[in-house]
Amino acid sequence: MTFKSKLSIASFLLLLISAPLYALPEDKTQPIQLEADQAKLNNETGISEYLGNVVIIQGTAQLRADRVILHTANNEVVRMEAFGSPAKYQQILQPNEPPTHIEGNTLDLKIADQLAEVTGNGKVFKGEDKLSSEKITYSLKTGELNATKSENSSDSRVRFIFHPPEKKSDKSASPSTDPKPQQ
Repeated sequence: MTFKSKLSIASFLLLLISAPLYALPEDKTQPIQLEADQAKLNNETGISEYLGNVVIIQGTAQLRADRVILHTANNEVVRMEAFGSPAKYQQILQPNEPPTHIEGNTLDLKIADQLAEVTGNGKVFKGEDKLSSEKITYSLKTGELNATKSENSSDSRVRFIFHPPEKKSDKSASPSTDPKPQQ
């Protein structure tokens, strides 16, 4: 892979997921809304489990999954494990931009470590740009990303789809229609 390719991938990934878990400041002050078919709570361990069409919303952040395990410490969520076909997380990271989507069979959001891990049919996309891989690990703190193929499949590959940024056209500048070369 050439340096230019690596730079393009790095630029895309930084734009794609370039903020902490609470990208918009107002998100972390919003109430948490949680719905599920079943709930199992354990105040002693700080672990709660939600089953069946789980939906968690806080500000622009949304998590949807078949099963979610929340880990809390000192009355704050420090880790969310989500399982589904797929489990889906989305959040608006920058004002006036489309949301960033993360999905996979398993999403492990380690809030205390600012780390997101996606396993099984992993996808990260924003707008038309997309990264897909069997396993994706992303540091929300440093911006470091690692995407790997599945160990169980020889045909599973890491895939990127990039769309070049749209450039504003300058309508006052038009190409010359003179076929003679200039000297």
